[in-house]
This record gives sequence, C-alpha cells and structure tokens, in this order.
Amino acid sequence: MQYKRFREQLLLIFKKLGLDIRRFVQSADLTQALFVPVIAAKRSKLIREQLAETPEKSDRQIAAGLGVSHVTVGTQRKELESTGQIDQLATNIGADGKERPRQVQRKPVSVFNPTPREEKGQ
Repeated sequence: MQYKRFREQLLLIFKKLGLDIRRFVQSADLTQALFVPVIAAKRSKLIREQLAETPEKSDRQIAAGLGVSHVTVGTQRKELESTGQIDQLATNIGADGKERPRQVQRKPVSVFNPTPREEKGQ
C-alpha cells in the first residue's frame, strides 16, 4: 500500500518537472517484481516462527500481531500441522484470554450411504 502511494507521489513530481515518466515506471515495476517474492517469503517465515512459538494462540490473534490476514495464518498453520512441525491442538486461546475449541472437521455427507432416518423413510 505504501509503495503505491509513494509511486503516485513520485509520478506527480516527475510530471511537474517534465521528466520522462515511462522510464521511471518501468524501473519501478521491475523493482516491485524483484522484491515482492522476497517480502512474501519473509512474511511466511515470520508466521511460521510465531506459530512454532505460540501454537495455542488463535489465527486472528497472530494475524493482528503480524499485520497479515487470519486466512494466511490459518493456511500456514494447516501446513505445519499436516507435516507435524507443530502439534494439532484441540483448543485455541483468543485475544480475551478465553480458551475455545478449534473448528471440528466435519465428515462429508455421502449420498450413497443413507442415514438410519432415511432408511426408515422418514
């Protein structure tokens, strides 16, 4: 977000000075293309370190502390749990300090195996 604002301000300055904007825009786009993957890798590393240190915290609490989306933290948590790098906990501790159960994995509904209620015709 800051990058876009900075770029817009520089473009205005270049325009007022009558300088070649196209050359600047091309170099700015190249700079962003080179550094965005590095920033994403650092962010991912920070999330993984935080999850390893405090796996009992909720995804939203970790996300708020790092300034990322809770969905991103959840994706990283799922990956770390599936590889056994962190424990699969039954509960999380929220920002208010209360312990809450983690979301339960639901069994998929099968169309081919009717439930007892369906077998009776109810």
